[in-house]
Amino acid sequence: MNRMIEGLETSDPGDALSGRPTLNDERALHDLVLESAASAFRSPRWSLVRNTPERATFGVAPGLYPDLVALDASGESVAWIFEVGTPESVADDDEWQRWRRLAETGLPFVVAVPSECGRMAEDLARMLEFRFGLIYEFALTQDGVRMEPLERPDAARCISEPRGGRVA
Repeated sequence: MNRMIEGLETSDPGDALSGRPTLNDERALHDLVLESAASAFRSPRWSLVRNTPERATFGVAPGLYPDLVALDASGESVAWIFEVGTPESVADDDEWQRWRRLAETGLPFVVAVPSECGRMAEDLARMLEFRFGLIYEFALTQDGVRMEPLERPDAARCISEPRGGRVA
């Protein structure tokens, strides 16, 4: 597992004290990636609604509140949904079943997973008989979070997908 998430490890043990997320701080890592994605995907074409464990604002089905929901310009229709997968959540069977339920809504589904976990995420989704619209791989860098889309020539595409490219 260490090799799969190598890009998330910090080399300075003092990083935990400086407020920078580490692998042992899943919630902070999740929130940092989510904030970076929300910033990168900001567009006049949609408004972004963030759901948190403390405040579930916008559900897409009963009991399903994705990390981020992009509403079209009218604010009435969902353009796409976004989830952050951390090292812990990509290894959690219950989270995969939740992601499957999100995919079954038929909404364009974008996910960000730790660096080098993208192909595994795509393969596991295929085994569970669903697909992501886009998969981003993320890593912590000196400047924050780097997110890059996984190249998938045969992937189902989101019609109004976020096009953030590289996030730094």
